Amino acid sequence: MRLLFTLFYCFLCVLSVHAQSEWEKHQSPVQADLHNVFFTNNSVGWIVTHNTGTILHTKDGGKNWFIQAQKDSMFFEDIHFLNEQKGWVSGEHGLLFKTTDGGKNWSSHKISKDDAWIYGIHFHDKNHGIAVGLREKGPTTLFLETQTGGTEWNDVTQKVPASFYEPISFINKQRGYVAGGKKIIYTPDSGKTWETQFSDTTSNSKCREAIRGLTFANNNIGWAVGHCGLVLRTLDGKQWKRLDKFTTNRLRSIAFLSKSEGYIVGDSNNEPGVLYHTQDGGQTWSTALKDTTDLHRVELTEEKIWVVGDNGTILSKSR
Repeated sequence: MRLLFTLFYCFLCVLSVHAQSEWEKHQSPVQADLHNVFFTNNSVGWIVTHNTGTILHTKDGGKNWFIQAQKDSMFFEDIHFLNEQKGWVSGEHGLLFKTTDGGKNWSSHKISKDDAWIYGIHFHDKNHGIAVGLREKGPTTLFLETQTGGTEWNDVTQKVPASFYEPISFINKQRGYVAGGKKIIYTPDSGKTWETQFSDTTSNSKCREAIRGLTFANNNIGWAVGHCGLVLRTLDGKQWKRLDKFTTNRLRSIAFLSKSEGYIVGDSNNEPGVLYHTQDGGQTWSTALKDTTDLHRVELTEEKIWVVGDNGTILSKSR
């Protein structure tokens, strides 16, 4: 009996080592904190740093990354591309940086009259987009929209309830979700109107919950994750429910390959970064990688799963 137990334990160890060895670490040209990653296809992608104003670029599916642009010591938050040529990067001081030539050149645009952080940026098409964040004075909610491809931005904060908005997820051009703090709001009409789908006013003195990541596996099944191990799920795109916490770590980003398989990345105050994996639709989560730096974002292409984090960490795994 003891022999069988020993063999079974060794088998589990082999599986664990194999699972971790599937993650490939890529060389980064900088050792800064990599905050966000975006791919337009399997080959072309960008990464932005959080505290050095650096934009990294790859043209060969992440085999090689190089510094494409340097914007002094800007803090970058989000990055979004419509195609290989047209994209935006958001950050501090109410600024957006825009490119129309694949990142060779970036122009800065002040889209908020107030000094503000632009935490999330998304375009439904070449003309219509939204930007969300926080005015530093207060601080107070900032919610902007454009109908001119980013040339002009309108402050529509009065349309939405106050919150610290950050992640944005659109299922199609009409249906979109924005989350932040402990709120999730929804638009059925490309941002003309917004309604609150989830709002939690309870407080916890030991840990302050805040949604940081948002994704949808299909038209109805969606997920939100955040600080203090917060995990929310919707099965109909309307009602959100808390799931039992499996960790108290800060969960920053989530992505699902299907309605069953997904990944969460994050960090904690005193421990290494975390990368969790589920194969049963989030009923159970297991550690997919140990002894890594704090991780900030997980992104999917048709071929790979990409993860970025502190100290120039770039990881990938075949789907």
